[in-house]
Amino acid sequence: MAEALPNEAAFPEAHADIATARAESGRLDTARRGTSTDPTLWSAAASRWSALGRPYPEAYCRWRAAQSLLLTKAPRSARAALRQAHAVATTLGAAPLLGEVTALARRKRISLGEVVPTQRPAPGGLTPREREVLALLCDGLTNRQMARRLFMSEKTASVHVSRILAKLNAPTRGAAAAAARRLPDFQETEPRYM
Repeated sequence: MAEALPNEAAFPEAHADIATARAESGRLDTARRGTSTDPTLWSAAASRWSALGRPYPEAYCRWRAAQSLLLTKAPRSARAALRQAHAVATTLGAAPLLGEVTALARRKRISLGEVVPTQRPAPGGLTPREREVLALLCDGLTNRQMARRLFMSEKTASVHVSRILAKLNAPTRGAAAAAARRLPDFQETEPRYM
């Protein structure tokens, strides 16, 4: 008997997680058989993450989709998925994922084109990544909690917090949170990652 899935409208992240788990399960099963995962599983998971505004898991799924597409001899679709993953990983500064994406492109001789990161200073001189950290800081998260949420080391989270404090001329985290509320276009509900 199949288990009932949670209501998609109420739990969209759960459905994105389930889609990713199905794709991962398919990848592991097919690896044992020496075949390829169905790329549509990865594409479906990527689309769910994209709809949620969660670029890191979306980029990961697009990278896996590109791998599957290459194995199924669909180079054009693979190139498109790989370029999307590359653009997002570059923008996020996600070095490990970026390394995997560029390594695959190099092995398969796929040009990723000239990708310019879309990170630009936002109001207050903060980068989009710093704005994400600031949103979590406003929520009262510790550096360790931020690191887990944003897939970075605790030290990196600490560096972001220090830069935010300096840019906002705030002596404390509380003062930075108060200053954030005065920034134009700042919302405490900035996009979050897992």
